[in-house]
Amino acid sequence: MMPTKKKVVEKATPTVKATVTAAAKKSAGFLDGFNREDNLHMFLGIILLVIGLYQLRTRLLGLVFIIVGILFVTGYFEKGKGK
Repeated sequence: MMPTKKKVVEKATPTVKATVTAAAKKSAGFLDGFNREDNLHMFLGIILLVIGLYQLRTRLLGLVFIIVGILFVTGYFEKGKGK
């Protein structure tokens, strides 16, 4: 069984700990500041927008997908944000 990353870093020397911490901060992605629900809603909204644009030739269904996609992207369905 392989040790977890946290255990390996805890056993490392202070120099290695500082290097690992600096590398972790440097490699932070742009979605790290959001929680899982925000990421899921953004991803679902983008998928619905793409489907809506593809289905736009059937106008009504395409418009429904676009409207629902925009609502997901803007965070309309998120709970507990105190809007």
